[in-house]
Amino acid sequence: MTVRVEDSNKKALESIVNAQPVWIDVRPARELLDLDRETILHAGPPVTWEKMCGPMKGAVIGAILYEGLAGNEKEAAALAPQLKFQPCNERGAVGPMTGIITGSMPLVVIENQTGGNSAYSTINEG
Repeated sequence: MTVRVEDSNKKALESIVNAQPVWIDVRPARELLDLDRETILHAGPPVTWEKMCGPMKGAVIGAILYEGLAGNEKEAAALAPQLKFQPCNERGAVGPMTGIITGSMPLVVIENQTGGNSAYSTINEG
């Protein structure tokens, strides 16, 4: 059986158009995504600390400080290469811009009432 790209695209678009997203809850990321203290989620494809852009590195440093894993920016930057990084989408989450998520961060729980799936996002002022 041959699957045409046009058919797959049509099916995907129908899923998006017919979705009924509902804000269900706000809970810490560690509860929703089974995050340990050494894992930081980020937007985009897999990337190492060394290959991150400047804004993402800054967000990681801020997240390390937020989690209390370091006492200042210099300590946070030294710790960062030792941590585990994983794309948000591998855990069913999205992260706007640099998209950093750590265990203590509150996430919005969105449930698709039509499809029965859920997704998670940080609370963003944008």
